[in-house]
Amino acid sequence: MPEMRTLPYDADKIRDLRERAGLSLVQLSERTDRHPESLRNIERNRKNASRVTLARIANALGVDLDDITLTEQEAEDAPLQVAS
Repeated sequence: MPEMRTLPYDADKIRDLRERAGLSLVQLSERTDRHPESLRNIERNRKNASRVTLARIANALGVDLDDITLTEQEAEDAPLQVAS
């Protein structure tokens, strides 16, 4: 089975783009073939996301994958998120 690579991503930007598009998590779920709870955890930065999942999200939101992923430097500079 191929390795599932994860990418650092901008959770706030994903949520912002979804809300600007007027989509609920359920609607985004239907467009990405991902469970709404999985998408919720991605938006809260509580879950790693594979390149495939992020590409599906970007496509559903009408943006490029680069628009929602972080560069290596941005990922290093990002504050650590603590799940509550």
